[in-house]
Amino acid sequence: MNSMPLESKDLQQKLQEMISSTIHDWPTPQVERVSYQSAGVCLIFGPVERVSTALNSLPAGLKAITFSNQTPEPYDSRLNYVGEIVKIEGHLGTYRAQVMAAGLALDIGSLSINKNGLYDLILDLNDTPLLQQEVLPPGYEHFGHNSAQDIARILDKLALQTGTLYKPRYYFYNESICAHERQNITGCSRCLENCPAAAIQISNEHQIEINSYLCQGCGTCTQSCPGGALSYSYPDRKTMLLRSRQLLESFSLLSQEPANILFYEDSLKENNHLPALLQEIPANVLPFPVHSIAATGMEIWLTLLTSGAASVYLLHPAITTDTVNSSLLNEVQSAQTFLLSFGIEAERIKIINAIELQTLDSQKFQSLPIVNNNNDWTNDKRALLIQALEYLLVISGKKEITCSPNEKCGLGDLKLDKSRCTLCQSCVHLCPMSALSGDTSQLNFKQTACIQCGICVDSCPEHALKLNTVFHFDNGHASRVLFESKNRARCIHCGKAFAEQRLVDKSIELLEKLPSFQSKQVDLLHMCSDCRQQEAMKQ
Repeated sequence: MNSMPLESKDLQQKLQEMISSTIHDWPTPQVERVSYQSAGVCLIFGPVERVSTALNSLPAGLKAITFSNQTPEPYDSRLNYVGEIVKIEGHLGTYRAQVMAAGLALDIGSLSINKNGLYDLILDLNDTPLLQQEVLPPGYEHFGHNSAQDIARILDKLALQTGTLYKPRYYFYNESICAHERQNITGCSRCLENCPAAAIQISNEHQIEINSYLCQGCGTCTQSCPGGALSYSYPDRKTMLLRSRQLLESFSLLSQEPANILFYEDSLKENNHLPALLQEIPANVLPFPVHSIAATGMEIWLTLLTSGAASVYLLHPAITTDTVNSSLLNEVQSAQTFLLSFGIEAERIKIINAIELQTLDSQKFQSLPIVNNNNDWTNDKRALLIQALEYLLVISGKKEITCSPNEKCGLGDLKLDKSRCTLCQSCVHLCPMSALSGDTSQLNFKQTACIQCGICVDSCPEHALKLNTVFHFDNGHASRVLFESKNRARCIHCGKAFAEQRLVDKSIELLEKLPSFQSKQVDLLHMCSDCRQQEAMKQ
């Protein structure tokens, strides 16, 4: 089709109107909500001067219980207690606190005017915040200075957090495919390591447990989860891809220029930053609002490159945490490693800052051949990623690719020391992703299913397995044989081959070390399962 150049003001105006209307027409994702109940009871503590300043600015709707480090001079009857708060736990509407008294940490729930003995809000005025996680729980505010104006501003913010409040449940958790633990062997802990809100803990059953009330939707857990047990739901992957396709198709009706996707953080209800952003970016850069940049991952970025996007940009948020930065950088580096291995420019996936928005016009790539016309995308992270890699392999014109992605991305290989393996099947039974399979005659490995959790390595009694970050991709999902038994033990009764001889020898060796060992037990180990069962019935 014939189209005007992007420099045309008429076209730029049409593109901006198209993008704005398209994004504003997107409905807010309908997900499960988390509710908080707050009666406005606020625990305020810190230096006595700051506590007094806070009481001078206490807005309507807040009811204060105060702890300060000393009795004020002159005496202030509004101050409640002298003491040092040493521990806080909970979230908006459910805070518990402890004070140090006579060398003991005592719960002060009985001092709350709430009947349940809990505090709804916390204002920590100490120099150093009592809570140290990067993302603080809702209802907790810290300010370590004497500015009356700033303290009043924070109190006004807390006053808005009363009544019944809601937020989205940002994640979906599929425990059945979580690779954190199998039979007390710890595997993947990436979500635990990458949660800046301390919302993920280990339950008494050694399983991953997410506190929906502490979770603030930063997305690092879903970005770092290699198997997709944790996935983002505000919005989910399928919705993000469908809406991106909608932007790309709408753009193609107005211009044949290569289109690029720009993920940026904004309110999903109002898209407050969209009008200003559209004035800063080139016409062929299509903005896509997300609650958190880390809600996206390389399975989405690579899929977009195979679906018509020339590049995918990630606008670095103005305010973020070290954990989000680290997770995002690791994910981008892994994606770029794959692109380079396919002979594709790594810069097609890039983190940019606000200053670089003006330079995007000079960073032009032609779109890759569109090989993904699928509108029925899955929410399965692993399936999306492997499919995108398959498409990139088609685009590259190569039959196979070998590369070493970032070790944290959950893609890699497995090495086996054949001289040690006894085909005991421990690794097969414990593999959470079914990447290992086989029987008493051979061990098979499906590389595309392996998430490098390490459970197989740690469960192997012979220490025969080792993880390897080299990923060999050959556009196929078939398993390969890691080990095939050449020395089979045969049943002393029926003559049937039933196990690797080393497994039988090892079992006998262990049995003979037991105090209860009886020589007749050795004969049972030389039998197949059928004959062993028949022999046991005779006895």
